[in-house]
Amino acid sequence: YIERATSSEGYHVKFVAGASAGATASILTYPLDLIRARLAVQTSYPNLFMGFKDILQAEGPRGLYHGLSPTIMGMIPYAGLSFATFETLKAQLLKVYGSDGDIPFQMRLAAGGVAGLVAQTGSYPFNVIRRRMQVQALQNASDMGFATGLSGYGRYRSVFGAIASIYKIEGLQNGLFKGITMTWIKGPLMTAISFAMNDIVNKELRVMNNSMSDLFTRPPPITYSERRQLHAAESLIAGGVAGAVSKTVIAPADRVKIMFQVDPKKRFTFANAWTCLKHTYTTEGTPGLWRGNGAM
Repeated sequence: YIERATSSEGYHVKFVAGASAGATASILTYPLDLIRARLAVQTSYPNLFMGFKDILQAEGPRGLYHGLSPTIMGMIPYAGLSFATFETLKAQLLKVYGSDGDIPFQMRLAAGGVAGLVAQTGSYPFNVIRRRMQVQALQNASDMGFATGLSGYGRYRSVFGAIASIYKIEGLQNGLFKGITMTWIKGPLMTAISFAMNDIVNKELRVMNNSMSDLFTRPPPITYSERRQLHAAESLIAGGVAGAVSKTVIAPADRVKIMFQVDPKKRFTFANAWTCLKHTYTTEGTPGLWRGNGAM
């Protein structure tokens, strides 16, 4: 049944599958994402573990989930659109090249890039709101490396209230879509690397799995579905490698973007972003560009 659903149009099936997977992953890893945002905008946490400790002591366990609502609301269209777009484009590539193994790397990269562009743009306002909710519990702007303009915990009490407030005060370009131009560059790049690496690692793992089958009495997989099937651990490895590589590559740009997103007074331009990046390098050194990357 699943094969019939996904082999036909199956767009809604792909959307639901991608959205569900993305939402589940976000919930499980959200505390790390929150720590990442706070490490990006302030320097009072010396490391990831001290950040966890300080948040738990000052805000309790719920403090690790500030901003979860816009994250889930944004992840559903993001993951769904990203997954569905990539898989739909890949299906078209299969019609051209015949088999999964014959699709060139650059075409995988292009498909992943388009998927990232569509998904990032569609869910971007939720990303801005998430970041602001994540850092607004930092009571004093002096705790951060710049003036945030956030008056303290509770400024945004709901997702829709935040959307209305940001739109009214800051508008679209410098509010709900602040930094979107950087996302159009780094987002597709990250997604392209992630999807391509995931496909490559999955492909290699399938080859290894088929080779190992020769050592046992059971026959090797003979159908397309069997050849594609991977154990959960193998899929986890493939996804982990893909995510780690892509996020590490774009970590400096991501930190700069977060610093602009959470600051209502800071106007985003590429010139200002470059100045911010140089200032971060000058004051914190090379490690500062990847501050919080371990939590990603």
